[in-house]
Amino acid sequence: MKSLFIALFAIILFANLSCSRKKEDLLEKERKELHKKLEDNISLDIYRGAKISLRSIPEDINVKSLDSLYNSLEKKQVSGLNIQKYTVYLISTLLDAKDSSKNISISDGLEILRAYSKLKEELKNTDEDSFPTLMEILLYINNLNDAENQDLIKALKWNNSKEHLVLATVLMTAKQLPETMQLYELSKLNIEKLEKTEIKPISGMIKGIVYMQNTWKYLAEEALTQSINSLDNDNIQFEYSSFPVLFEGTKVETKEAQKIQLHALANLLRGFVRSKMKDNDKNELAISDFEIFIADAKILGADNELVWFAGAYVAINKEDNKQAITYLDKLQNSKYFNDNEKDAINEVKAYLADRKKDKALKSIYDNLFIGKLVSIFLYNYFGEIDWYKAFKQTKAGKQLLELPTIVNSEYKKMDNIDPSKLQEKGKEMIKDIF
Repeated sequence: MKSLFIALFAIILFANLSCSRKKEDLLEKERKELHKKLEDNISLDIYRGAKISLRSIPEDINVKSLDSLYNSLEKKQVSGLNIQKYTVYLISTLLDAKDSSKNISISDGLEILRAYSKLKEELKNTDEDSFPTLMEILLYINNLNDAENQDLIKALKWNNSKEHLVLATVLMTAKQLPETMQLYELSKLNIEKLEKTEIKPISGMIKGIVYMQNTWKYLAEEALTQSINSLDNDNIQFEYSSFPVLFEGTKVETKEAQKIQLHALANLLRGFVRSKMKDNDKNELAISDFEIFIADAKILGADNELVWFAGAYVAINKEDNKQAITYLDKLQNSKYFNDNEKDAINEVKAYLADRKKDKALKSIYDNLFIGKLVSIFLYNYFGEIDWYKAFKQTKAGKQLLELPTIVNSEYKKMDNIDPSKLQEKGKEMIKDIF
């Protein structure tokens, strides 16, 4: 009998370890996919090079133009000098080719490839966060490095992670830019390095949403779990006087209500991610997350599309078709859904009528773009936070927020060159030579 108990214990232990290993493997697989997506991307490499070029500028260099920066750097032995040199060369050469409307010559093309190869090699060995933040550099450039602005930096609790968060959020609106730039900023964001205010759980949700959009479910789950844990365990301080509302028709007038609405949204997002996973145990966890969301939303008095979606999902799982139809009818009348999405709701109802629960569940989260709704709510919320409003009023803050727009503008100027195909063109050039 003792041997039987030992054998059973060993089987259970092995099963748990295997399950844990499987999740760990899937998470690690997604990390590798993210890393691969950020590699061999000339647009992202030039973006990174441009950031490091700015962040490594010495305080006594006056930056008037790309040429003045290039000439000034040549006269100094500066950390990051090679990155600045290659980045300035690539940007100026590609923009010049666009402005002159000339095709890139064979020799110029080879020189561009050579400079890009050297830039990539330098970037491998350089971490931009080893330099001062862009915010600090912009203060230097604008001669704003006085006590008042230094106090602002301290008040904003500004650091590398907060800057990556702000840039990632602003990049959400820069539609023309490659998504790899936003992914890069989020990959550099360390949530644990942020202060224990509402910014910490919000950053986890932003990270989770972007990973969801790239179908990295386990990375999204990890970020959203960090967000929920910070709300549950970190004694989050709500330092700012205004409390933006995430859910239409609710009142958020206390710090406790503010915490509840963030907790509700984080659980909704994690439930949505888990509902799309193939693991059987994840479906049960998803239902639990949705139920927590619904309970939080009820406290706030929320009754909107997000509540109806979660309610429909839980009701379908519990085979409460009457309740599910009630929620689906509300979704069908939503101003946020287009005709195709409303047709998808009719499809869900048809599956319920035929008692095809699994098809109804698949249809509801395949066709209803809940991520789109959450992104709208969360971005509007972020823009209403007190520190963000104050930040936008400063000269350096405005310049930092304009950076993605400037990059976007310059990127569009180079779009007919298609930098992603430069390596392919280079190979063709070499064949032509020989």
